[in-house]
Amino acid sequence: MTELLQRTQAEINAIQQQLKHIERTGGFAGWFKEPRLRKKLRNLESQQFYQIDDYLNSSSEEYKKVVMEIHELLEIEQIIFTVYTKGFSFIGSHTTRIEGVIHPNGYSYSEAVGQNINWFPFDSFLFPSQMSGNIDHWGRIKLRKTKSDHALFRRVPRKLTGAISKKGEVQLEVTEHDMDDPFDGRLTMGKLIANHFNYSEQKSNEFQIRKNYLIEAIDQFKTDRIADSKGYLITKSAAI
Repeated sequence: MTELLQRTQAEINAIQQQLKHIERTGGFAGWFKEPRLRKKLRNLESQQFYQIDDYLNSSSEEYKKVVMEIHELLEIEQIIFTVYTKGFSFIGSHTTRIEGVIHPNGYSYSEAVGQNINWFPFDSFLFPSQMSGNIDHWGRIKLRKTKSDHALFRRVPRKLTGAISKKGEVQLEVTEHDMDDPFDGRLTMGKLIANHFNYSEQKSNEFQIRKNYLIEAIDQFKTDRIADSKGYLITKSAAI
């Protein structure tokens, strides 16, 4: 893992040096090159953040303990995802993948990121009757269709009911549907909302407090391990 962190840090250093050169020299080429470099830098910094997250989760007992506490907070026996806006698909009939994240108010906001393709005539009557996936300790949600059913009229899911396990496994079943045009079959799930803490402000706050602890631990790791010009991570303190 440390080698992976070193490679990522070396890439970050290289881009930062290029940006400094552009700032010093300016020029017409910088107008096109700088936005691309800054986007790549943001992606690398995000990549580095989750690499450090994985590293600390495997090497620090305290960090791992907080991660487990977050999963305990996210565990829920019954949760309802409500579709509050619909989408439209030119090539398919229903949503196959959903992604979202929990916000500080305790609600997750998700949206469709994948649809099926209508290969056969009756595919336009398909809808996802079950979805499953996971939620991580940052509150990021990824769901995929695991079962399909057919319906002539009410085939657009409106509510998905299920549970989240202590391991972050999400299992949902469509329990309510909305009307769709049976001869068109283009309306799909768009955006969804769910409350993850049974409307408990205390649990929502505890979730945010623990997330902030993890963020501070990652920032401290970056501070204690300074990258030199070659991209190697030099440990200032043996403590993680």
